[in-house]
Amino acid sequence: LYAIPGIAYKENGSVVCTSDRELIRDLDSLPFPALELLNMQKILNNKYFLRWRNNPINKKSIPVFTSRGCPYNCCFCSVHSQVGYKHRTYSINYVIELMKLCIDKFGIDHFHFEDDNLTFDVERAKQLFREMAKLDITWDTPNGVRADRLDEEMVQLMQASGIISISIAAESGSDEVRKNIIHKNLSTDSILNAIKICDRYDLSCIVFFVLGFPGETMDN
Repeated sequence: LYAIPGIAYKENGSVVCTSDRELIRDLDSLPFPALELLNMQKILNNKYFLRWRNNPINKKSIPVFTSRGCPYNCCFCSVHSQVGYKHRTYSINYVIELMKLCIDKFGIDHFHFEDDNLTFDVERAKQLFREMAKLDITWDTPNGVRADRLDEEMVQLMQASGIISISIAAESGSDEVRKNIIHKNLSTDSILNAIKICDRYDLSCIVFFVLGFPGETMDN
């Protein structure tokens, strides 16, 4: 067992952790999820499926990832222990073909993009949205996107590709808290600018806030 990277096991009453398993670099080498092994209609008709997501009425929704990892260092985030800091992406063609499979085989017409940093690579994100505009679907970002990765062209492309709401991960209204406690490296100006752009295009905007960080006070 010790020769297998990325596992933990008990030996003589003690926990043994092996070396870290190397992250998968070529995400396109992974096969599509074996959705055909699931009873998709039963899942889609279950009222508890994706119950905390912004599911539109009379739509069949499913979560999807286009990337793994996030290079930022927000103190509360668990993503680094799961998929690491390095941002790795599926090709746009891989993502589009997977979405087409979901559309054609299971009647999916709404997607929840669960990426930890969907718009990190701005130009890739824009090209993805250009291709998604051909699919006649709707989508949202329940995991949140960074405000400093949004610009006017990005929002226009999002709308053309079917977005119905966008979640922006602000975390705090205080620059001091974001910089010195959360370590998010995100300015208040960039948050306000992103929200103004969304408002200009009448895009429904959800903003995430976390209250009560250790070290946070009423003054900061």
